Amino acid sequence: MEKFELDDFNEKIMKAFAKKAQKFEEKAEDLEKNLKVKEAELEYLAKLYNKEKDYYTLELENSKKKIELLETKKNKLEDIISSKDKKIEELELIVDKLNEEATAKDQKIEELELKVDKISEEATAKDQKIEELEANLETLETQISLKDKEISNYKDEAIEFSKQIGDLNQKISDNEIIMQEIKDETLKGRELIELQKEQIDSLKFELSEFKPSEMEEISKDRLVCPKCGVVGKDIKTIEDKSKALTYIGNMPMYAKIRVCKKCGHEI
Repeated sequence: MEKFELDDFNEKIMKAFAKKAQKFEEKAEDLEKNLKVKEAELEYLAKLYNKEKDYYTLELENSKKKIELLETKKNKLEDIISSKDKKIEELELIVDKLNEEATAKDQKIEELELKVDKISEEATAKDQKIEELEANLETLETQISLKDKEISNYKDEAIEFSKQIGDLNQKISDNEIIMQEIKDETLKGRELIELQKEQIDSLKFELSEFKPSEMEEISKDRLVCPKCGVVGKDIKTIEDKSKALTYIGNMPMYAKIRVCKKCGHEI
């Protein structure tokens, strides 16, 4: 092999080594980068581990405290269970007594069942009587149905009577209105009469002043004619229509004079 060929070969080998060396350097750089990343990850994981360690340490302490509390509760529960056991023993004694009482009551129940059987027999006999009564009841219901029809007819008649009574009540109501009007008119008439009586009394008082002096009054109820001596019933009272004293409405009121029936002398 010639020299220039060797140089060329050596140059190629050197280039190949240079390329490989460059590749190794690049890989080394990549490895360093990966190593730094792994170191960072390890640091992060270490921090997480420490945090978790602290957390679980705290949890462990809390668990210990809880265990202590649970042990305290356990002791209390054991005391409660012990007292409950005593109560259970007492209750068992009570249950035994109740069982004895239940046995006695079972005997009473058997006796009552015998009585119930007797009552059932009596009830059967009564059921037969009830059947007979039901048959009689059906007969009565038929009769009642007929009576109901009669009552329905009576009700129709009663409705008609009610209508007639309503008409009569209306007439009575109308008559009551008329009667009230009559009463009102009567009351007015009475008031008018009272007024007239007052006027008449006033006129009587005025007339009493015109009595002749010749009249002799033997007593309050007995007058005497001064001319012929007639007394009592033979002296009458008449109206002097020649002289109207006053008017009540359109009606004139005249003066009164006494006249002897026997001689006609005015007293």
